[in-house]
Amino acid sequence: TWCIKGAGKYYSSGLKVPASIIDASNDYLDCEDVVGEFLKTQLIAISGKEVDIDRLEAAANDWFNVNNHNNSINSKSLKKELKDRGNSIRRSGSKYYLKDYDLAS
Repeated sequence: TWCIKGAGKYYSSGLKVPASIIDASNDYLDCEDVVGEFLKTQLIAISGKEVDIDRLEAAANDWFNVNNHNNSINSKSLKKELKDRGNSIRRSGSKYYLKDYDLAS
């Protein structure tokens, strides 16, 4: 019967999330990603260049304030965000640097 067939489909392939729901969710997450917005608008990719994470942290917090985002970020969280986004971080002594980027301003 239809109930048994439906249960079989559910157990074999699970529930399919409609593409419109996935797209809407991604759009929402992009709008709420203020760190990502900062990185997209305030960093320039330059091979061989490096940005001190402390300098980047200060720039990010200034940018959040100027753009009325009620956010702040510390260097540990910023390093994690950068690594999670596939960026390379270099350590030299007690300092950390984002590789292959510079601040836009």
